[in-house]
Amino acid sequence: MSISSFSDRYWNLAQAVAWVVYREKDLVDQMKNATRHSLGAVSLYPSMWPSGREKVGKLEELHKKLIGGKLNAMGYAQADQNSIADIPASIWPDLVLRPPCAFDGRKLATCHEPWTDIRVESAIVKTLWRGLDERSGRKVYDGGEIKKIFEECSATNPSLSQSRQIGLAQDEYSKRHGANIRPSITTVKRFIPK
Repeated sequence: MSISSFSDRYWNLAQAVAWVVYREKDLVDQMKNATRHSLGAVSLYPSMWPSGREKVGKLEELHKKLIGGKLNAMGYAQADQNSIADIPASIWPDLVLRPPCAFDGRKLATCHEPWTDIRVESAIVKTLWRGLDERSGRKVYDGGEIKKIFEECSATNPSLSQSRQIGLAQDEYSKRHGANIRPSITTVKRFIPK
């Protein structure tokens, strides 16, 4: 059984595009070790798509967020392959996205990559492009998981007040699903014993 990369802190560009365009966790996992052709192959053969797959976004949406500085990316500059650095937003207008790569648009014929191993924070991507199970910016949380996490926190810390145990459950849920995915106190209370 392979470990899911959906909860990884960083995604490569192919994983980010898989989420933006399709909002499929399994596809994000499949793109963990993507080549230049992986995501393109998915797009080329809609007749082979699993039941229910739809395009819900566009590659251009991701590019616009990178250009506008709403999403930060990092990678290795061609000039310095020894240390990872933030890619300035001012660079993105000249780059053409071919996930997991970004080529210099002025040297596209040579497939020149000024930055390699490009990564973005998955939590930011998930915040900017909500999952299909989310409505109006509100997450539909897994009540069974919240209850289980709360019970674990309560068993481990029986001397704490219920309020503190709820706080620990919120923290644990965020650790498992990303820093920006945190159920409210009211949401936790809805799923725990009275």
